[in-house]
Amino acid sequence: MGEDGFEPSKRNATDLQSAPFGHSGTPPYIQHYKIIAQQLRLVKPHGHGKTRQSVIFCVQMIFFLHFTSLRVIIAFRGGDVVQTFDGQIDESKRPVFSGEVLMCEDNAINQHIVKTLLSKLGLDLTIAVNGEEGVALVSERLKKGSKPFDLIFMDIEMPVMDGIEAADELNKIGSKTPVVALTANTEAEECEKYKAHGMQDYLCKPFTNKELWTCLFKYFTPVRYEDVNSEAENEEDAKQKTKLYTSFVTKNQHTYHEICEAVETGDIKLAHRLAHTLRGLAGLMKRAELQDSARAVETALTEGKNPTDEQMKALDRDLKTVLDELAPYLETSPEADPATVDKVKAAKILAELEPILKGYNARCQEYVSGLKSIPFTRELVAQVEEYEFDAALEILPRVKKLLEI
Repeated sequence: MGEDGFEPSKRNATDLQSAPFGHSGTPPYIQHYKIIAQQLRLVKPHGHGKTRQSVIFCVQMIFFLHFTSLRVIIAFRGGDVVQTFDGQIDESKRPVFSGEVLMCEDNAINQHIVKTLLSKLGLDLTIAVNGEEGVALVSERLKKGSKPFDLIFMDIEMPVMDGIEAADELNKIGSKTPVVALTANTEAEECEKYKAHGMQDYLCKPFTNKELWTCLFKYFTPVRYEDVNSEAENEEDAKQKTKLYTSFVTKNQHTYHEICEAVETGDIKLAHRLAHTLRGLAGLMKRAELQDSARAVETALTEGKNPTDEQMKALDRDLKTVLDELAPYLETSPEADPATVDKVKAAKILAELEPILKGYNARCQEYVSGLKSIPFTRELVAQVEEYEFDAALEILPRVKKLLEI
């Protein structure tokens, strides 16, 4: 009898294991599925001991994996193909998944963006502000025998413990959760480094809905699909853009001077992180000039050099241009009148908010509208909107004192 139908696919799948990441970060395998490369052939007995080779599916998989990130997932039942997914995304139908995602990310704007996107897709997000916090959260679940996270999004540049160090620690403690690098640096050498440190995939910042969905399809199965309301999506995008601009112009008034000071004092790690964050935000806002000048400073610092005067002047110029353009977003509405405040209602809102902040729960965003109706909360609202949980908790007692509640 000839070889069984899985032998050719096993050989091809073995060949695929050594394939590099594709340009979109497609890993050389997908969990729980057999990836059939080039050709899939089933060989069945036929007649009196003879065999017939029946080709039921043929695709140049390695080509598609490397150049288009196309994936074909195949499930078998009784020798027949019963499920396929060709990687094509219909953006008029939003997939809804079920699962938990951990994101290690120190930038509040990125936290908010990912939280908003994943919540629409039915995924619960837990945020860790650095790699150390993320490792601790995973370790705690392992020790308790709790359900692990289904996926981890890992920023690379973070304070305390960066993404590379965190990935190494996750490997040491025996975590089996897939790790996807969130990074703006997707050069081949860097992607190989992510892979070498146990990250199965990467997602390039800034990413589109389609790129995010394509990534999630590798690790989750949709429970349903929902029609996308284009008008509502556009309105939501406009709101998110306003939040992004407001946050950027508020928080980056002194960033250039902070980078200069860090360079002058020899704190290269801080200067690098500030330049890296600035580059990422410029990319999110599609401000190419600022992104390029921040990249030049970041690259110099990465190479162990101080940025040149020309590079710093370009950064100063481009940052000022963006800040001037976004200056109208600094305007704020007047606070509520203390004389008209409903203290009972205000006390209830603040009492409910406190444990949510202590739990680092993104549900704090649900209280922003209510907080704006309370006097003395402008600073508190700003911290809540940026997911600055600890800072918000420090402000909360002062608000209560001013309100005498």
